[in-house]
Amino acid sequence: MTERDEESPAETPPGEASVAEGFRCGFVALVGRANVGKSTMLNRIVGAKLSIVSEVPQTTRFPVRGILHRPGLQVVFIDTPGIHKPRYRMNEEMVRLSTRVLREVDVVGALVDASEGFGPGDRFVFDLLRQAKSRNLLVLNKVDLAPKENLLPLMDEAGRMGLFDDIVPVSALTGENTDRLEGVIASKMPAGPPHFPRRC
Repeated sequence: MTERDEESPAETPPGEASVAEGFRCGFVALVGRANVGKSTMLNRIVGAKLSIVSEVPQTTRFPVRGILHRPGLQVVFIDTPGIHKPRYRMNEEMVRLSTRVLREVDVVGALVDASEGFGPGDRFVFDLLRQAKSRNLLVLNKVDLAPKENLLPLMDEAGRMGLFDDIVPVSALTGENTDRLEGVIASKMPAGPPHFPRRC
């Protein structure tokens, strides 16, 4: 488990009765089809090379957690295997694991490759989000590769789906707009004590 810290006042360790007033803590799952940049996004946010980054689909076999610490905030990120229509038993287990996570986190960040638009694999993910009735935000990743004139139509189409509280275009590779993404995620975290100590 890897975490990213920023300077902040001393925090009360988990398990103690007193927690700083206004502290927020929650879980975020990063989901999407294979190779949309979930692992790269997690690495960018937590500030460490935590997840495997590979051109080979299905490199991430199990959820990997990264922790972001900010003053008054702790966000636990879960990087899930790429969601796809399963063809083999191992694939079925990986998809089952990913979809189970949707129901267990506070927010689901659905990543899409903005340079490719919405394909059948993305729509399969969206259907799973509808079934899970999760709280979702759409992350249009790889905007550094996408023609700018394509972004607004994508955002408009996504907005009409009624699935997403927010839509954030970013580039996990270059870091473009990831600060805004972090801010959106932070605003959605519920009030509560940290789940993990600052060092684990």
